[in-house]
Amino acid sequence: MVFEYVPFDLSGYTELLRDERHERDRYKSGNLFTIGEIKYIFIQLLQALDYCHKQNIIHRDIKISNLLIDEHGQLKLADFGLARQFSQNVTTNMTNRVITLWYRPPELLLGSNHYTCSVDMWSCGCVLSELITSYPLFSADNEVDILKGIVTKLGFPSDKEIKYLKHLPFWNDIKLNPAHPYNMNYSNPTKKIEIENNIKSIQGVGELGLDLIKKLLKWKPCERLNAQEALKHPWFTSNPLPEQIHIREHIKTAHSYMNKCYKKKEIIRAGYKPKFENFRYVNVGQYRKNSFMSKYGSGIDNVVDPGIDHVVESGLDHSVKPGIMGQSVHASTGSIKFFMHVYMYMFMFVYIYFLSTI
Repeated sequence: MVFEYVPFDLSGYTELLRDERHERDRYKSGNLFTIGEIKYIFIQLLQALDYCHKQNIIHRDIKISNLLIDEHGQLKLADFGLARQFSQNVTTNMTNRVITLWYRPPELLLGSNHYTCSVDMWSCGCVLSELITSYPLFSADNEVDILKGIVTKLGFPSDKEIKYLKHLPFWNDIKLNPAHPYNMNYSNPTKKIEIENNIKSIQGVGELGLDLIKKLLKWKPCERLNAQEALKHPWFTSNPLPEQIHIREHIKTAHSYMNKCYKKKEIIRAGYKPKFENFRYVNVGQYRKNSFMSKYGSGIDNVVDPGIDHVVESGLDHSVKPGIMGQSVHASTGSIKFFMHVYMYMFMFVYIYFLSTI
């Protein structure tokens, strides 16, 4: 299969913009894109999802690294590896182990196997918040902590919402469900207010932008806006109006995977070698010989190469001097074998003696 080449994905693009934030006044306000650019990007995402959902296709992996954009800001929805056809009229049993954790809705986190395109709309709400604030709204490495983040930033579900949620498989497991009423004592209502104030205080977002995010991030799936309804939200017709992405001439290509590889190469060029980071790839026999010689070798100043400290610490340089160094290593390994045989015979003697006394 052959596809057109798209030079950017939003994840890689925003990472490069974030790296240079201190150099450009344009991005000191907090968001990496202008609000007009964010609206332009998000409208295209909603249009793509509206088409998919009308064809009864759920994407099930909406996130910024799956949104490709070209030099002119045209967005392409990518990675349909988890996509699934569904029917509005027939209840279908589907796995809940889909959608990247940071963008996964609460019904899937609580074990639901029956869902519709509303799961994509929750992910859209997370994407919109991330584009506006430049940081993920919910970030954690397990389902429980993601749910804790949802409760903290959205508040506990209402009684009406609990009527739906209480039928989900993991709802009654208090340890796995921070949204359970029994856990209400651990809530922090001021955090929700703080998050909302931070979002709506961004110039160009306001109450309308916050309202759109909140209507996409509803606990109850049927209460979330669908893609067509979201496209009609008044935030898109308020100032600043949607505008094409401004071309950043200095950025030629930006993909999240390529950026990670680039950063790894930069670390290597800087000479940073974490201690024992690559220990499992070390020639362990050589490593042990060098370690033994550095500790117990006789005449160590004349025998051990000055670089032996580097060998022992990093495990990356396995070169050994010829001549005296080689002879000493062979003598040392012979002594080690001798002591191993002595210990083995002693163990066998004790073991046989023990069996004879039983």
